[in-house]
Amino acid sequence: MRNDASWIAIPLGIIFFASGYWFALKLIAIPSLQIFKVMNIIGLVCDLAGVAILSKFIMSNRKAKAFVVERLAPQLTNLFAGVPTGMVAASFIGPIGPSQMLVRDFSIALQLSLAWPGVFYVFFWTKKTKLSAAALDLRVTLVGSFFLVFVTYNA
Repeated sequence: MRNDASWIAIPLGIIFFASGYWFALKLIAIPSLQIFKVMNIIGLVCDLAGVAILSKFIMSNRKAKAFVVERLAPQLTNLFAGVPTGMVAASFIGPIGPSQMLVRDFSIALQLSLAWPGVFYVFFWTKKTKLSAAALDLRVTLVGSFFLVFVTYNA
C-alpha cells in the first residue's frame, strides 16, 4: 500500500458528496425548517473537532500531530468541499419539498462561506510549501484553531 493518503481521497470525496446530498434531502422534507438550528449544530460539531485537535493528547504526541496535519487535514478538505457541494446539488436537482428554497439558499451560502475558504486554509497550512514551512506544532494549532474560530464564526 502506498505511504500517502491520496488513495482514499476519491472514495471519501464521493461519500462526502453523497452524505451532503442525503442531508439536504432530509432538510428539504422538514415543513418548518429553522436554519439557525442547523447552523448551531454545525458550529458545535466544528467546536468539538477543534477542541479534539487541540487536546493535550494531540499536542503532546508527535505522531498524532503528524497524522492531523498530513492525513486528517486533507480529508477535511474533502469534507468541506464534498458535503456543501452535495447539498447544492440536492437543492437544485433533488425532489421538491416545503423547505427547498431555504435549503438552496443555505447550501449556497455554506458553500461560499465555509467550503472554499476552508479548502484554501487547510491546503495552505498542511502542504509543505515555502510559505507553510512552519513547525509541526504551529500547523496543528492552526488547523485546530480553524475549527474553533473561523468555522464557528461563519456558522
